[in-house]
Amino acid sequence: MQRTSDAPSLPSNHSSNILSSAQVTYMAPTSNATSVAPYPTTSNGSSTYLAPISTGNAGSGSCAPYRLERIKHQGVASFNPNPKSYTIFRNVKDFGAVGDGVADDTAAIQKAVTEGNRCGPSACESTTTMPTIVYFPKGTYRIPSSIIDY
Repeated sequence: MQRTSDAPSLPSNHSSNILSSAQVTYMAPTSNATSVAPYPTTSNGSSTYLAPISTGNAGSGSCAPYRLERIKHQGVASFNPNPKSYTIFRNVKDFGAVGDGVADDTAAIQKAVTEGNRCGPSACESTTTMPTIVYFPKGTYRIPSSIIDY
């Protein structure tokens, strides 16, 4: 069964489910703000409303932290020779990264990656003994040189 619609085509980054014959108009985002997204309503037959996509502080324009940042990190690397002292979760800001798009964050990120004497491909063929989650909180990280991932 083929469906036809009088609705205009949407940009490729938008999608729509039209459930009635009311005309729905979308407004494309006007900035890179992550706290609002286009969301249609059908009041008066056609309107546009910007709805928050975050549970952050109302009116602050900020998003809530990702859940990984808020949970208790209590797991251990059970196959590591020293599991109680090996840190799996590493927030790059704890290692000195700024995330402002201006400061060079390379050294801080590299330190977060290599903390705990992680081994490279030539020393061990697995990360079972030294698993790592390197977490980047909201921000823009300037990395003008290479980061070695072990």
